[in-house]
Amino acid sequence: MALGFVLASAACSTSTSASIEAARSLFSPPAADTAVLNPAYRYLRVTAGKNVALLVLGYTDATPGPGTEVWYSASKEAVRLWQGRIAGTGGLKTDWHSVRFDGAPSWRSALAGGARYRRLRDVMPGYATDVREEVWVSPIAPPASSSLKNLAPESLQWFEERTVPQGLASGLPAARFAVDLSSQQERVVYSEQCLSPDFCITTQIWPATPTRLTAS
Repeated sequence: MALGFVLASAACSTSTSASIEAARSLFSPPAADTAVLNPAYRYLRVTAGKNVALLVLGYTDATPGPGTEVWYSASKEAVRLWQGRIAGTGGLKTDWHSVRFDGAPSWRSALAGGARYRRLRDVMPGYATDVREEVWVSPIAPPASSSLKNLAPESLQWFEERTVPQGLASGLPAARFAVDLSSQQERVVYSEQCLSPDFCITTQIWPATPTRLTAS
């Protein structure tokens, strides 16, 4: 299950412990893409370079909008996602803590001409605190190449986020998001996001489920 992450300690609630046990009952790559999954749990396929793992949803925080999903690996590595955006991590090569989004738009609202918002985060290692960035969100055409599996790229609405660092912050590679807009609920199915200039991950809701693209 290793993603090149470092083991993180975590205080586990009952639901979190059950999710981690579910993750432990899974498998190591390359079986991650073919294993029979327990339908009682929700899964997130995460890659870092050539490494693949499935994370299990531990719980959803009651934050504004759809809430923040907290996903765990078998080794207690954690990825927090808010509207599909990384809202915090634990146990990775590079970790983000205390991520704050100021004015982040809904995905639909960014369809007409794009949008922008501000993001603050703390970064480890290095003890960088209050890293400030302006993030520009733009709709883009489905890319010719991605790590999206078992789904047609054109069945999803794609967005790109580019960061404009402020102060001493280093710029990050552009992030890409593939969003299911086939219902009122916006759902990020797939993403490519970097936590540092040289450490990036992909996330994909798993198993892949075909969808119909619509922005209405």
